Amino acid sequence: MMANFSHIKRLDPASGLLLAAEIDRWRRAASRKPVPHDHLWDENVRNFFHDAGLFELLGIDPRTTRSQPTGAVTTKTLPFQTGTLHEGGTADRFRATLESLIGRSVGPRNRVYDAISEAMTNVAHHAYPSEIMLWPESPKNRWWLGGSWLPDERIATVQIYDHGVGIPRTLPKSRHWSEVLPIFGRIDRERTDAGMIEAAMDYGRTSTGQVGRGKGLAQMAEWITAAGNGALRILSGRGALTYLPGKRPIRVKLPVEFRGTLIEWKVQL
Repeated sequence: MMANFSHIKRLDPASGLLLAAEIDRWRRAASRKPVPHDHLWDENVRNFFHDAGLFELLGIDPRTTRSQPTGAVTTKTLPFQTGTLHEGGTADRFRATLESLIGRSVGPRNRVYDAISEAMTNVAHHAYPSEIMLWPESPKNRWWLGGSWLPDERIATVQIYDHGVGIPRTLPKSRHWSEVLPIFGRIDRERTDAGMIEAAMDYGRTSTGQVGRGKGLAQMAEWITAAGNGALRILSGRGALTYLPGKRPIRVKLPVEFRGTLIEWKVQL
């Protein structure tokens, strides 16, 4: 089998993590190791594969490839991580590793920890419900985590992705749906998937904080709120929602369904 990504000119951190997740899923089911034709690839793609550990994921020794940077590095990428459990130590170690790459703090420790930890918790508890069939099949409860630093723009990013059924399919079955539904009807008369994601976030911001009242997406947004800049972007189903501090969320109706859920934070330091 040949691995040829010659038509790709650039991989940003989010699309790179999606590719990493798909390669990882393929690797777990494949019986043969691919042969890379990386001499045909764009330098940006080779550099991403090298930094994010994708050659190792394919079972390829990066020393046998043309994967070393040949020009100025515009994006520093962390090796991606994957797991199936929510462990507080994982979120905290990831934050520390990203800050080591950047050379400074990416935000209040508790806010950053809570954002990443809550996203992992959502995957473990909601993304892969047993009563909803997944196609194609994916490893249950698995998440993929990535991060990057763009020094020229001074932007730090974190992404977490899962292959689950998506927020628009799991939220109506949650215990909070009866409280989210009125918010959904008020903010989005078209009843789009993006509107459903926004309603879930709005519910989390206005809930009382009692035991059993989930903060969910709102807790993920608090890092961006505390920073006062940047953005939180969520893609799931046929909806994309971008949260900007101090502004109304931006809803986009996607032309095709986005498989799983991608959550990305961007903060300017």
